[in-house]
Amino acid sequence: EFRALVIGPKHSTIRSSVALRYKSGGGETPFEKKAETVLRIAQVPFYLNVVVPQQAISGARIVYYVSYENIASRAFANTRLRIHYPDGFAFSSAEPAPTQESDTWDFGEVPILGKGRVTVSGVLTGHAGDTKKVRAEIGFLHNERFYPYTESAFDTVLAPSPLWVGLELINREQPVAKLGETIAVRVRYKNNLEGPV
Repeated sequence: EFRALVIGPKHSTIRSSVALRYKSGGGETPFEKKAETVLRIAQVPFYLNVVVPQQAISGARIVYYVSYENIASRAFANTRLRIHYPDGFAFSSAEPAPTQESDTWDFGEVPILGKGRVTVSGVLTGHAGDTKKVRAEIGFLHNERFYPYTESAFDTVLAPSPLWVGLELINREQPVAKLGETIAVRVRYKNNLEGPV
């Protein structure tokens, strides 16, 4: 009889196999018998939700909201939340503050129906049209290894800047000026959004 903790995403399957090797009587030829079973994970102990803006402008402040709740019939000790930020994300602050680096929160024991929310602020940069995925996991640490109970992930698409600005030199063929010389510049701008700004 073996006891194990089965961990994986909801509706995923896990295969478990065993092999028995033996020899008959005084024979030298080994025999082997194998058996396999498939487990389907019907439920996970935590509800986890990540709320992110569907669109953002590169270089603007962005806020991620990560909510969790213990929906199992028992408490869970050594609970940890990890957030995997997208490329181009610069962490600014979080409430509550992370316990490790800028991406890890240790909650200790989460009781039955225990819940909470983490709010993370930062700046997201990239090119217009880029898709930036943020992913959160909640689980536990065992022998210095993290095991997630469940995860949640969502995308933010970087939109073009709402304003375009350009500079143009007036009455000058070459973009060269002497020290102290007065130059004339034309500023051009354009509203990239549909409707009034």
